[in-house]
Amino acid sequence: MFSIPIRASQFMDRKSLIIGDVSSGKSRLTASIVKTWIEKGLGSDITIVDLAPRYRGVGRGLDEYIEENYLDKVFKYLTDENISAPRLMSRSRDELMNLIKMNYLIALRLFEFYLDNPTGILVINDLSICLHYDVPTILRDMLSSADTFLANSYYGTGITSVFYKELDLIERRRVENLFKFVDILVKL
Repeated sequence: MFSIPIRASQFMDRKSLIIGDVSSGKSRLTASIVKTWIEKGLGSDITIVDLAPRYRGVGRGLDEYIEENYLDKVFKYLTDENISAPRLMSRSRDELMNLIKMNYLIALRLFEFYLDNPTGILVINDLSICLHYDVPTILRDMLSSADTFLANSYYGTGITSVFYKELDLIERRRVENLFKFVDILVKL
């Protein structure tokens, strides 16, 4: 599945970002790393912010890869069933923009929870969902707050916006901007 051997220990005490196109294995790899950390007894120091939209097979939540008895061992698993897949669900530019803003506000609420209750390990699934609207300043605070930061993000061409062509370029640039804040970049 992966071209180089990946060990969960490589990501400890580092800021890491896993990127790739739709169905490239980003969430699966993230879940595998998190599961290993939980098996090593680190669960109580892990907060997971899961922003996956779970729409027609696009955006798989980490709970689809990590059994509930494992997730019960993490400090907090944060998600929201109202997270949407704006480019796939919208029928107009206005609807697209409303869904993007709603996702951003949901992400901010979950991020604020983390900052109010920080743990040493922060995991974010599907980070690009909140980058459609803006790069939240709070994200930099979260990066510096966690000893270990592991996130994955869509970075590909498999999903495009019908109503807002520039969105794809904006998202790509914002993800690329995060490259300078991480120690490890894994491209799938």
